Amino acid sequence: MRSPEHFLFYGACDDQGQIRLEHSEAKHATKVLRAGPGDELEVTDGCGNLYTCRIEVVKRDTVELSVQSNTFHPRPVREIHLLVGIPERDAFEEVLELAVPLGVAEIVPLECQYCQGKWWQDWKKLQDRFERKLVSALKQSRGLWKPSLLPPVAFSTALTGLPDHIWVADDKGLDARSALTVLPSDAQIACVVGPPGGLSSDELATIRQREIQMVSLSPYRLRTELAASAIAFLASL
Repeated sequence: MRSPEHFLFYGACDDQGQIRLEHSEAKHATKVLRAGPGDELEVTDGCGNLYTCRIEVVKRDTVELSVQSNTFHPRPVREIHLLVGIPERDAFEEVLELAVPLGVAEIVPLECQYCQGKWWQDWKKLQDRFERKLVSALKQSRGLWKPSLLPPVAFSTALTGLPDHIWVADDKGLDARSALTVLPSDAQIACVVGPPGGLSSDELATIRQREIQMVSLSPYRLRTELAASAIAFLASL
């Protein structure tokens, strides 16, 4: 068996202290690591738990594990809600992959006036793919907290029910380093990034009606996926 310390698996623990790896997770354990009964693996449920497990049974498409110990790790950064104006699908998938190691708690795709393509109208068909992207990024980064991914929501309703602290990426906003000085260390924060075409005048007017901090991330114009990563990183500091 190859050394397991650099590998992390994803699965849920049941009430009996058992975890079942299925499909690609099982294949990774048996084909890549060549693990078998009696070997140990590390597994997370994406909710802060790190399980040390022993393989009990190997079947064709499943691996059954018994949990030997569990350590709960609190969320390493403040709770970050990332609201992203929907870009092209490839760029959106990049947002998903980068949000995981930055500790983002929730990702909300925003339907904005300047969003193009409407590819997200097939959202239900894409959910499994997006979930696999998040799990893959979680395992690669050895993270223990997987972001929640919400279905697309209209910008007009997205700003309701958010934390008290809201940042909106805008090149004319307050320098991000200055914005950090007034952000409480334990504050939840919502970070809003527009789509590739930017936020419309109506959307900006909606923002200005509330006490929302406009934050400048760079002296240059950033792609949506880069801006989303930058604002999430700054919010995590």
